[in-house]
Amino acid sequence: MANVALICARRSETAEAQAGDLTRAAELLKAAVIQRRQWSGETRGILALLARVLLVKGQFGAVLNMLLPAPLGTANADEAEDPALRRLALTAAHGSGDSELVASIEAAMTDSVEDRIARLRLGLLELPAAEAEALWRAHLARARADHDGEAAAMATHRLAALGVDASAQLDELIRAGSLPPGTNRLPRAIATFRRDPAEGLSLLRALSSEDPGAAEQLVHALIEVGRPDEAIAATASAAQRFRSARFVTLHALLVFQHAAAEQADRALQDALQIEDRPAERVELATRLADIAARAQDWTRAESILAQVVADQTPPPDGVVWNLVRAQLNSGGDARAAATVTRHQPRVRSEEEGKLWAQAMASIAWDEELAEMAIALASEFAENAQLATVLLTHLVTATRGTAPEIDDEYADALDPIPDLPDDRPVVRGDLHRRAFELLNTLYETHGEATGLRILSTASPEEFLSQIEAVLPRPDQTQLTDLADQISRAQVPAGVLALSIGRSYTSVLVQRSAGLLVAVAVDDGEHQADMDAAMASAGRPAVVDISTLLVLSQLTDADTVSGQVSDLILALPAYHDVLRAALQARTLAGSFGSLGSGAAAGSLTFYERNEEHYEFVRDRTAAVEALARRCSIRPVGAASVFGDNSERARAVPWLAAIDVAAQEGLPLWCDDLSVRRLARSAGISCFSTMAMAEVLRDSRLKSAHTPDEIDAVIDTAARTVGELHAEFVVDLPVTFEQLLDQAEADGWVPAAAGLAIERPSWWGWQDDPVGLLMNRLYPVVREAAPAQLPNWHRAAMLGAARAQSTPAEQLQALANLALLGWELEPALDDLVGAFRTARQLAVALGDIGDPLEGLPAARTVLAENGIPRTDQVILDLTVTLEAEVGVVVE
Repeated sequence: MANVALICARRSETAEAQAGDLTRAAELLKAAVIQRRQWSGETRGILALLARVLLVKGQFGAVLNMLLPAPLGTANADEAEDPALRRLALTAAHGSGDSELVASIEAAMTDSVEDRIARLRLGLLELPAAEAEALWRAHLARARADHDGEAAAMATHRLAALGVDASAQLDELIRAGSLPPGTNRLPRAIATFRRDPAEGLSLLRALSSEDPGAAEQLVHALIEVGRPDEAIAATASAAQRFRSARFVTLHALLVFQHAAAEQADRALQDALQIEDRPAERVELATRLADIAARAQDWTRAESILAQVVADQTPPPDGVVWNLVRAQLNSGGDARAAATVTRHQPRVRSEEEGKLWAQAMASIAWDEELAEMAIALASEFAENAQLATVLLTHLVTATRGTAPEIDDEYADALDPIPDLPDDRPVVRGDLHRRAFELLNTLYETHGEATGLRILSTASPEEFLSQIEAVLPRPDQTQLTDLADQISRAQVPAGVLALSIGRSYTSVLVQRSAGLLVAVAVDDGEHQADMDAAMASAGRPAVVDISTLLVLSQLTDADTVSGQVSDLILALPAYHDVLRAALQARTLAGSFGSLGSGAAAGSLTFYERNEEHYEFVRDRTAAVEALARRCSIRPVGAASVFGDNSERARAVPWLAAIDVAAQEGLPLWCDDLSVRRLARSAGISCFSTMAMAEVLRDSRLKSAHTPDEIDAVIDTAARTVGELHAEFVVDLPVTFEQLLDQAEADGWVPAAAGLAIERPSWWGWQDDPVGLLMNRLYPVVREAAPAQLPNWHRAAMLGAARAQSTPAEQLQALANLALLGWELEPALDDLVGAFRTARQLAVALGDIGDPLEGLPAARTVLAENGIPRTDQVILDLTVTLEAEVGVVVE
């Protein structure tokens, strides 16, 4: 069996090679080893030959299993201690990438020429060229003395690569039959190439038609002299001549390096069809996945790499990390975490540390993960930001077990009530170690960590530190920004950029106060309707604002089901996950890291349960919808030109770019974002537009009064739910407004926002009559203290509905003098005018509403609501006395 195996192995390296030669050789040699072991015969020579065959096939794990002793392998004591087999085991360990095993085998090796040569070949021993040449000459001399033809040939080839022609020293071995005739020709050609490339290429070409080794050397030589096209052609010729998978693989790898992506993709796929060597399959698949990644096709990249990982036991760490990267870029954070958990790849670089942190942030941490985070933070402490991310996630995403309480204080009441906390519990000492490392990082790197440790030297110093740390924009700037958002002049996402929060968090917590999703202009709304209708049955790119709105609708599945697929830009998906993590860990706006009693220490302060549950539940709903979306990365082309890099990091701008690159409509519930997208030629629509399209479609198929009523009721419910979500400029009925006011506890929240909008005033036949006769009486009965706030909303809406500052000022004066009942108390009218003055400033400092008092009195009188001279006099005297005085 051994002789037949040797014939098959040698034939596999010739032009007469047959498919499966190496596989057949391996099978025969394995059978021979088993047979020899059964009768305790000599196995080392057969094992060496089998190991070489398996190394050629890239089966490093199988080689290690044969050559290492228990518990790592099946070798007996004699086999495990054999120097030649140990060198082969070293080669397999190096090929597998197991650095610890390599070091272990190296430690058992000697300083013999053979052992040094083995380490030199693998790059484990670095020598100057002269010393390397001397070592190879010594190896050649030993091989000739022992009539070891194989070792002599290898030494001659290595010397040739160094430019030394020692081919004549093989002549004696050839004559003795230890080497085949002509073995000296290839090393001579290689040495010649080193001296004279042109002549060397001629010799290599002549040999390449009969010697696979020469054909491979020719390819490498052509690449070296800068002729890749000829090298690619040479690999194709060799693959056809020798029918060898290795040339098909080499051809594919060269095409990948030097040709177009489409050509490389085909060549790599062809090679994968016939290549069976594990290491080569890994390399081919990795290159194929790289092509997919460069094309932003992360789903395909993940599929290719997942197959490679499944085929390898264990898979190479580098391939696992490439798979994790592809999964993260395709929005598969949970899959990435599962990949890391299943395969436990070693973290060997800062880049891999970042991948670990990003993947594992999507799952709940236990003590093992916490320990790993601390270990990685310690290992990569020079990368301040990475170490800080790992440690801050640990202390915010988990909660440590509390220390034991002294008996003296065991019965004392906790002044801070416990709030719901669903974070996983880990040992308290892990939190202590994390904080110690954070302090060490801060001492070493300062604010490069992204941290700011606040001391408690004195209250004044502490407050000044807070003022310096918190990136709070000027309140006037925020007020102006909120006004621009309310008029759809800028997207709500600008507020997120301004205050340094995630877009999702700003939407979930209603930081902008309202959501301008519906176009009031008839032409603009019709464009939304047309886009929604044209999008039916097609994929649509979705903005986070729409995910939030859909998450609050009873009919969300039906509405979202009008399109075939919801596509979410990758930056938007990451923004949702960031907000979800903050919500789960209390690290968002509803909790904060502050100073503890000990100097420089950090303590986590939590806010109230109601706010926590509000944010947590709404964020979870958005996250659930986001995970149902198809994730798309932002491509290289951008509608934002020179600002494309910035746009890729902003979720709502990324949505526009993805819609443009995919040629798809954008479903967005921020009117300002839709206007921006439409200016770039992108079709857009809102949830309200899609709901109306759905309503019209349902009405067409409704035939009975009950069916029609059901459609109308469903549409009304959708409007009501949008209204409850603070979406403004909706066609709400007054009954819906009253219902919402009651749902909000008669506080002018969602319903108050509706009244503040000029659209509401434009759509009502008698808005003042509705307020005075229907709204105010109900509020007076249910929550009279809220009447001034409702009246403030009415004054603001009435003023906004006017065209000029003079008209706005008069509208404020009219409603201020009207008050919220037919015969208001003087104090109520004074309060109303004070509010009117505040609104006049907010509207652009349009003047003093008191100037409009005479005209307001006339308007009210014409409508049968007189105000006496005494009321006007008292009102005038009181308000004139307050000019220039700030009244709280």
